[in-house]
Amino acid sequence: MKSVFRFLFRKWKQLAHVLGVVNTHVLLFVAYWLVFGPAALVLRLLGKDYLRLRERSANTYWLPREPDPEDLDRARYPF
Repeated sequence: MKSVFRFLFRKWKQLAHVLGVVNTHVLLFVAYWLVFGPAALVLRLLGKDYLRLRERSANTYWLPREPDPEDLDRARYPF
């Protein structure tokens, strides 16, 4: 009787693993297309380019930035 339960348990674990893999892929696929797809579409329609993927006319990729005095104090005295 013990071997029957062991066999059933192993088969149940195999089925649960397959269902887990399928569910993970399906849920991630749906989440990707329901979250990132519409967000990207809205940002594109608004003309946003947060990743700076559009071509630029500048010779360099460096961006000018003003130093923040608070960051400098945090670097000098981290604790």
